[in-house]
Amino acid sequence: MSADLISILSDCEQGVWVIDLQGRTRFANESLARLLETTPDAMRGVEFTTFMPPEEVELANFYFGRRLTGNAEVHEFRFRTAT
Repeated sequence: MSADLISILSDCEQGVWVIDLQGRTRFANESLARLLETTPDAMRGVEFTTFMPPEEVELANFYFGRRLTGNAEVHEFRFRTAT
């Protein structure tokens, strides 16, 4: 991501989370990290499912796999704080 885009997303009041093709966090802004009671630096490189209740992980991974094959679906999941 470009430095300009990172700056814009960092200042956004909405939570922004960018994950890579393996499901690891590439970027999280301060607003999202605050919701999860952690920091953007602590999220970097961590799989997004780390912040989900265990009962949500299998379904999230299923839908994530579908996303990788081109399915553009919308899903809602619960997340939990890092602490």
